[in-house]
Parts: sequence; C-alpha cells; structure tokens
Amino acid sequence: MFVYSRMATREIHFQDRRPPHEIQFVLEREMMMLLRPALEDSRLAFRASTKVNGVPYRVLLRFEAALPMTNCYVVQFEAAATDLSPTPPTGQRKNLDGWVDLWTRDFKAAAAPHTGEGSADRYRKLVEQAEAAEAHLQSVPAIQQEILKALRAGASFSTAHKEGGTNICFHRDRFVRTDYGESGLVEEFRDDAGFLAFLRKFYDWETSRNISPEKVPDYDAWKLMLRTVIPQQKPSPRAAASRMIPTITGYKVALALIVMGVAAVFVVVFGSQLFKVKTFGHPVGNFVRTKDHIAALIMTAEPHIQLSHRNPGRELQRFDLLLQPVDGQSLKRLIPIARRLPRLQYRTRMLGEDGDLLWFTAHEITGFDFKSEKVITASDRVHLTETVVFESAIVERKNSSFFPGL
Repeated sequence: MFVYSRMATREIHFQDRRPPHEIQFVLEREMMMLLRPALEDSRLAFRASTKVNGVPYRVLLRFEAALPMTNCYVVQFEAAATDLSPTPPTGQRKNLDGWVDLWTRDFKAAAAPHTGEGSADRYRKLVEQAEAAEAHLQSVPAIQQEILKALRAGASFSTAHKEGGTNICFHRDRFVRTDYGESGLVEEFRDDAGFLAFLRKFYDWETSRNISPEKVPDYDAWKLMLRTVIPQQKPSPRAAASRMIPTITGYKVALALIVMGVAAVFVVVFGSQLFKVKTFGHPVGNFVRTKDHIAALIMTAEPHIQLSHRNPGRELQRFDLLLQPVDGQSLKRLIPIARRLPRLQYRTRMLGEDGDLLWFTAHEITGFDFKSEKVITASDRVHLTETVVFESAIVERKNSSFFPGL
C-alpha cells in the first residue's frame, strides 16, 4: 500500500452501451493490469494499483447507473509520488493527463447521472452479467483453453514497435507466429503445449512491465494475455457495405463481360437483322390481268446497314410477284422470285398469261405456274411443248421493248 505525500487526480464521467465487465476488460488491456471487482455502497466498482514509469497509480472504475439505452460510468485516476520522488507536482500532473488520455481514448465524456437516475432492475441484471462473465476462468488451464478456442475461431494477437511487429494466429491446422519489419521470422506450432509455452514466454515482459523487474503471478499473466486477444470482428452494416463494394464491383465487371459476350453472340447471329435499315417494296413495270388475279412485280432493296458513305453499287435487291385476287375476297399473295441480286438497271415487265403460266421478266425471263404454284424459268421448260411456243414468241419479239437486249 502506498503512502502518498503528493498526488494528482483525474476523474472522467462517460456513457457507454457496453456492460461493465467489457469496460473493465478495455481498461485492463490498456493499462496491462487487472481490476478487482467489488460492491461498494450497492454500486459495482473495480479497483487496481500499479506503477507507470516508477510512479504509483491507483485506479477506480465504478458503474454508476443503467439508463434505458446506455450505461453511466466514472473512472478515477490518482498518480502519486513518495517523498523521495524527484518529479515536481506540475510534471506529475502532465504525466497523468498523458496516460489517462491514452487509456480512455475509447470513452466519450458525459455528464454525471442524477441521483436515482436509471433502472435499478436493469442495473442488477448487468451486475449479475458482469459477475458471471468469467466465472468459468478460475484457473490457468481454463484461461489457456479460452485463448486457444478464440484463436481457432479467427482471433489473433498482434504487437508493433518501431522495427516492425508480430502477428500470431491459427492457420489451417497450426498456430503461426509471423514477424514483419526488420525480422521476417515465421514459426509454426502444431501442438497446443508447444504454442502455449511460446506464448507465455513471448508475453512475459509485456504482462509484467508495470512491476519490472518483478513478475506478475502466472494466473494474472494469462488473464492479461487473454485481454490482448483481438477477436474476429463482426463488421458493422456500414463496414460490411464498404467491404462489399469491391466485390460488387467485381460482380458488375463479370456481369458486364457476360452481357457483352451475349451481346456479341446476339449481334453475330441476329445483328444482320437488328441493325439493318428496314426497307419497303414498290411496284415496277406494268400490271397484267389474269383470269383470277391482277399481277405485278415488286422490287425491294435488301435490308442493309446504313453507312455514312452510301455505296449504291454494293446494295442488293429482291423481286416478288404480287397476286391480287379480283374477287375482292381472297387474300393477296406475294410470291418470292429472286433474292440478293446486284443493284442493276433491270428492265422489268409483265409479259402475259400463257394458259396456266404467267410470264414476266425481272433479272431473267421467269414464269409462275398457277397449278403447281412454282416459279420456273425458260430453262426449266426445255423439254416441254410450251418451251417451243415461248421461244418462238421470243424470236418474233426479240427487238421489242419487252425483251431488251435479246
């Protein structure tokens, strides 16, 4: 027990939604000392005494009130110097403020609660929760198993200094110690006993730094090591969303590539129809009246992609035979004659009806058989009598305008 002739004090009231034992764990980790719980005047309090740079400190954390949505706490620090201490009061106060600001950086100062403020029932339940939080950790082996369990669940240890640092975690089926910075040391531990022996030695100075060159009890050392475990973090909704951005972006890129691939296939398969200019046909030449129809030739430009510099010589056209029934009741018909013909100055004309055949000229002399409903050319009739009649007619009229160029 310290006998103080001079001291500097600091008191901070703050509110935090975390239960009292979690606030206790934060201070124990930051100050590297254990706080002993006790009920004082029906209030849960945690006390500890330690030294920092040879200066004795006393710490009190008290659970003041349990509000509906948060909890009220007060933490008090006393830094004292013995009569032999060369540190003047002003320097002593400066040191205290520096350490307290570091230890309490996670707490936000708030007004002290009013007398009787908060729920007594909720306060009692939180006290019970704090008392039961580590009731199962009454021995060194129990604490060791708690540490191993946390590491296997994704927790880790991490230290840092000016030359680098060390990370300790469980990877696949082993514990791994990895140094970074000046040292690139990597150690693996496949058995629990070997790893625990390494861990105790690794944290020996850290857990006893406040009382060096003395050592803290083994139980206290393992309890302080447990406090330094970094749990596997459950990201907040905002953090989870921010972490998803690269993934979503990756999905978007992959989706964009898939869409582009499908679009490319679509263009190859259907693009000739999708991006081509829609065209309309128009009658060319004269009309002919048959027994049941009025016939005309329809010329239509083939669908094509519209270019900035049009080249008519590369455009294609097609011919169809339009049969319009004279009875006014039957449906008109469009008979395909020729497709994808070069755009030339064809002289098209209906030649007339010859029995069951309707003759006309488009790119060549062509006929339509009403009986078989087939399109034929003069070469298709070489072995038939009608061919002779047709050829005779051609010879007699080869110089007329109906058969230009014959």
